[in-house]
Amino acid sequence: MAKFKITWNELNDESKLKARIGEEIKVDIKFDANRAVKKIIEETKNDSRLENVRKITEADKKMKRIKSLIAYLTMELVKDDKTKIDELNKALGITTPNTNIQINYSEIAAKIYEQNNAEFSLDYTAKPSSSGTAPTTAPSASAKIAVISDIHSNLQAFQAVLADIAKQGISDSNIYCCGDIVGYGGNPNECVELIQRKGIKCVLGNHDAEVRIGEDKWHIPERNYNPEISSMFKYHKKAISSESKKVLDNLEFTLEVDDFIIVHGELTYPKGFSYIIPSGYRDYNPEFVIRNFRKIEERKKKLCFIGHLHIPFVVLNNQQDEIEWKQKDDLINAIDLKSAKLAIVNVGSVGQPRDGNNKACYAIYDKENGKIEIRYVRVHYDISEAQKAIRDRISEGYDEDVANKMADRLENGQ
Repeated sequence: MAKFKITWNELNDESKLKARIGEEIKVDIKFDANRAVKKIIEETKNDSRLENVRKITEADKKMKRIKSLIAYLTMELVKDDKTKIDELNKALGITTPNTNIQINYSEIAAKIYEQNNAEFSLDYTAKPSSSGTAPTTAPSASAKIAVISDIHSNLQAFQAVLADIAKQGISDSNIYCCGDIVGYGGNPNECVELIQRKGIKCVLGNHDAEVRIGEDKWHIPERNYNPEISSMFKYHKKAISSESKKVLDNLEFTLEVDDFIIVHGELTYPKGFSYIIPSGYRDYNPEFVIRNFRKIEERKKKLCFIGHLHIPFVVLNNQQDEIEWKQKDDLINAIDLKSAKLAIVNVGSVGQPRDGNNKACYAIYDKENGKIEIRYVRVHYDISEAQKAIRDRISEGYDEDVANKMADRLENGQ
């Protein structure tokens, strides 16, 4: 896979730039910045994600090189060649590219810029975040917090977890959520309402975004899901109330608090909702993990909380700059973070665990009495009631086969 890590020197040296990109994407190239810039401006003039690029270019003529690079990669490398389009999509981490020859210039251009904004930002200070908007910053947290994720409309599990968090002496104001309030389960609106009523600080998950596509502010492209998941989303889009929509519409991609940051999937491109895959699993990519550690460092944080995969794990960057994975039996006891430089913590799933354990899962970040540790908590809940809530939606339009499958997997923790 090609890597677009462009240095400032390369950005200002046309021969180096052509050589570098030509080497990483093995296609014939011809550089025509003026034509390419004109074309990309034309194609993306109504795309708010590129507003920062345009503003910066107006303020600093050097920044025209950014537009040139974006346009160059988009126009000169792919043209209308589907093979090249696929190659560029893979290089940019676009996991569900448009299968048509028609190129989504806005999406490709935005991703190229967002993946390289650290290099592009050397001569200016108003650097946009990787989501295209400034990250949300929350008030300082207490010494002990709870982090939840992937509630997925499972009200019974959510209520049980909230009750357990209260028993741990953690207030509602110190609960954080890594997204995916809705989807899969039978009580999407009740779960959204509970998030709002409790004042739980939450980021946007892919299911939260999916039920708003077409009316959303984030300009997220539609994904190609399998028929089963598409059917599930069809029901949930219809089931979400206007009040729930307002709550979901106010969620952002990242949330920064004290020494940690929260995101649904990963930090290099939060809007893409990609997965950090644990060591030992299929598709594990250590380079992707390293890039996420760099993003944590860039934001001057110690750790990042994520969800999305529904499997709890901790990955550490130790003092020797080695990657250490903590998963499965490693999570029975608390994970000491004192000796770690950086950490990525997947908090598991409240509403649909997939690690073979059907108990709801969440994590506690504890810095009381000199500790710096992560502790996982598993919580019993009434699975039969959660299953019933899903099957009760069949009469409202939830596909029967899909509803039964979603209900059955709660029993197995898969």
